[in-house]
Amino acid sequence: MRKITAALLLTASFSLVAAETDNSKFLNTDVFELEIAADPQISPDGSQVAYVRQSMDIMTDRLRSNIWVVGTNGRGHRPLLSGTDSYSSPRWSPEGDRLVYVASAEGRGSELYVRWMDTGQTALLSNLPASPDAVAWSPDGTHLATGGYELPVTNWDADLGKSIQRLGVKECCFAWSPDGTKIAYVSDKERKDSERAWGKIDVWIMNAAG
Repeated sequence: MRKITAALLLTASFSLVAAETDNSKFLNTDVFELEIAADPQISPDGSQVAYVRQSMDIMTDRLRSNIWVVGTNGRGHRPLLSGTDSYSSPRWSPEGDRLVYVASAEGRGSELYVRWMDTGQTALLSNLPASPDAVAWSPDGTHLATGGYELPVTNWDADLGKSIQRLGVKECCFAWSPDGTKIAYVSDKERKDSERAWGKIDVWIMNAAG
């Protein structure tokens, strides 16, 4: 009986040790060890990729988003905009000399910034009431369009950070025409509720100048 009891205790001890060292199970704290790459954007010359690197901040229990760049040859992988602030939506200018992005920095809400890639200088472009869901450069790189479900599509001067025209619709799926004079967007604003339920939408075109 003593031998059997000792064997059972020894087996139980091994089981406890195995359970404590079992790394096959995903624990709730493991989420803070994960990093996710999202929203990759290739530079116009094809030499670099800017992307959003996301992770959970264990101190605040919130998602942290930074912008990293890496060469398409796999070299030069480095953080471009990182820290405790949130950075997202990197978009290369048509010439590749600037990168526009959305950031919640310096105690502000989500705003639009532009970074000159050769000098590293940055400039605040906007004063938005809500975070933009989409950002797009005009084909000539002189203007930016922003928009979202809570923001009207707006045409910005990319150098002065001046709002040229608020175009009146709140949409996040839009694109510039090749000549930069018009903006196309998708909307279900003219659809009946029964049609919206089936995902029916229309493509609209408006002048970029309003």
